Amino acid sequence: EFISKGGKETADLQSTIMMRLSFLRGLTTGIASAREAEILVLDLLLKAEGDSHKALALDELDLCLSSVEVCALWMAVLRPSPLQRHKRCFDILDILDSGVLLDDMADVVIS
Repeated sequence: EFISKGGKETADLQSTIMMRLSFLRGLTTGIASAREAEILVLDLLLKAEGDSHKALALDELDLCLSSVEVCALWMAVLRPSPLQRHKRCFDILDILDSGVLLDDMADVVIS
């Protein structure tokens, strides 16, 4: 179970996260050039469960999924080369693995 603060805020965050995940699933299954975003989603879900580290809080997960949405849209619309898509995903994974969650990963996501 994800770490949460409780109450209405938790219910709203859970709803938002589910919408983000549904959107990403539709995007990655429907557009081949966006499939690499699945790597990011899987990594975030593992971090949210707290596999071997401190689990992500719901608000942190929501923030990261927002950046993954931007990255997936970048892939779907601009259709960069596979090399560019993989590099972008691994750059984002490096940021996430560093343990520093940026308020806005836009510099990496769409640079």
